[in-house]
Amino acid sequence: MTKAEDNVNIDLFDWAKRVDQHKNEFELDFFVFNKHFTPFRLNVDQGLLAQIKTLFLTEMSDFVNAGIEKGLEVKDFELEEKTKDIILRTDLKKVERASYLIDFLTNRNSEIVDFNHDEHEFKLVKGLIAKFTLKDAEKIVKEFFAIKQFVGSSAVSGAVAWQLNKSKIQKLTPDVALKVPVDNQTLIIQDQIFIFNQPKFERLFSYDYKKQLVAEKKIQQIEAKYQLSLPDGFDLRTMINDRKKTATKLQNLDSLDMTQAELIDYADDVQLELMTDDNGAIIILDGRDLDMFVGLLNEDFMKNSVTNKRYEIVRKKALGEPDGEPPRG
Repeated sequence: MTKAEDNVNIDLFDWAKRVDQHKNEFELDFFVFNKHFTPFRLNVDQGLLAQIKTLFLTEMSDFVNAGIEKGLEVKDFELEEKTKDIILRTDLKKVERASYLIDFLTNRNSEIVDFNHDEHEFKLVKGLIAKFTLKDAEKIVKEFFAIKQFVGSSAVSGAVAWQLNKSKIQKLTPDVALKVPVDNQTLIIQDQIFIFNQPKFERLFSYDYKKQLVAEKKIQQIEAKYQLSLPDGFDLRTMINDRKKTATKLQNLDSLDMTQAELIDYADDVQLELMTDDNGAIIILDGRDLDMFVGLLNEDFMKNSVTNKRYEIVRKKALGEPDGEPPRG
């Protein structure tokens, strides 16, 4: 996939105009992807091509073209909230899951297998992708992707469903029947994402810019204060992004009060297997180690001084400083 020039935003209105000029010339590849953002190819019946192009391309370009006279604008996702007169834009590299998915479709095409209902469960499908290509065309329409969120549970299995043919009830003929969303949702051109439906985009790619910003600041603080040892090829950001609950806990951390030595002593006191290397760096090998480390930062563990029983605190409320003397002196 060709990258856009640095700091140059793609003209979406120019894209829509050129799509309209070439609308019958685009080649179409159709994919689904699961919750791990692994894509699978769907072989499309020729009789369905026109409908897919309408749902994934024509409706979107027509909306943009019609919006020119209505004052439709493109604004940065990080600076604006979505309204009916605004399409949001962000950089592909900022949305890790979308970036991974597009890289897979672009650079690992030989690894993509056909989706087979006998081998792959359709209820695990998370999204639908239409890839449009136009050889020897202007860069802006040479290759782009239209993506829609898909609720896998909305797929209907032929084994447990009927169809109504005029006035006659019959067994549903296909293995699975799909209801494709009709709204415009997400468009990716080169290295930029255009967002037509903000809530669905955020749910689909688990992307919340404000939370991401908070998490990034906390990661920078952790990296500056604590010496960590991670597996080769891994970094703290990637590992945290793969642990949704841990990422949320990190975002909600009030402060990083403990020093490295105090945190290690705390882990020893509650008898957690927090490992360190010869240089005293805290070893984080996998997601469980990461959960424990963030839990220690959040002071989620305690040991009863009477029974010596250990507890993980699921919910807690911090108490302020006590007023006066303790009730028993």
